[in-house]
Amino acid sequence: MLERLQGWYNSTLRFDSEQRSLLYRALEAQINAGVAPQRACEVLSGQVEISKEIMKIARLGAQAGKEGRLVVDGLAESFCIPARDLGVLRVAERGNTLGAAFERLAKETATPLSIRAKVLAPASYFGVIFVILLVVAVNVSETLEGLAGDQARSLPAYALSQALQDWWMPAAGALGSWLAVVLGYGRGNWLGGKRRLLLVFDADFRARFGIAFADLAETLYGQGASHTQVLEAAEEAFGGDGYSRWALKGALRDHTVEGMAMERALADRVLPRPLTELVTAMAPDGERARYPKAFGALAKIQRALLERQYGAAAAALRALFLLAASTLLLTLGHGLYTGMMMVTDMQGH
Repeated sequence: MLERLQGWYNSTLRFDSEQRSLLYRALEAQINAGVAPQRACEVLSGQVEISKEIMKIARLGAQAGKEGRLVVDGLAESFCIPARDLGVLRVAERGNTLGAAFERLAKETATPLSIRAKVLAPASYFGVIFVILLVVAVNVSETLEGLAGDQARSLPAYALSQALQDWWMPAAGALGSWLAVVLGYGRGNWLGGKRRLLLVFDADFRARFGIAFADLAETLYGQGASHTQVLEAAEEAFGGDGYSRWALKGALRDHTVEGMAMERALADRVLPRPLTELVTAMAPDGERARYPKAFGALAKIQRALLERQYGAAAAALRALFLLAASTLLLTLGHGLYTGMMMVTDMQGH
């Protein structure tokens, strides 16, 4: 758990997505130009100074290459690269497609498909306004008491302020704890009925897992990999999460032991059943040569569906923040205006 927290801190704050994308681009450009991965890391570790963090990480990759290990294993020692990226890169380095993998990951890192980037960020402006008004609401009771004394207690704004003072800390603590458990562990590891507690994060995790699998499958099938090899490589790439490991192990067992068709083995575990039926339609009778395009199309469709869902969620969240902020503004405005009128009445008498 401590290693996960360290990895999250490093890959989110210390070595953020912008720097990570820059590292991927720099390595991809060299490798696709014919430079060996170890040499590409050596260049970034000393000859080309992009940033101190990139130099440190590249130095670890170069050292691993000198020791006869995978360059990616060296990058992993920095704890700055997300586990899923490392899994994909290990598979790619063994298959001599590291340049293409860095290129794809660079694009995904630069334009992330996530709730934070596609839902929270577009609604952040209204969210900031709501938080500012919420802070004012928490503290407005003292202002109202200063204006109207005990009469302020009859005002809705005063009652709201008192309620927020009593409940905002427990509510924030409960929400923060739930998010920490859900985002830190649950969405990647919970199985069965427990996943209902994840709410929207369950569908989001599974959709992005399906996209990542389809992207990897497109590449591997294009290299002539068998169904078993694709599933084994995917387990190596994504098996760091309990849910992904369970889904891929189940699919591999059903395909290799039970003799189930690849698409059926993936259905409702790795990919939604309607999309696996699309693969069946695009690769009739299991024609292996059609699988790269089939999985490529599946990834595009899944991305489009997720983008649409994110757009709808962002619009709903903006509307919710706007409604909540408007309600607070009207309540606070009414309270302050009425409080001042009370002061005027008292002075008149």
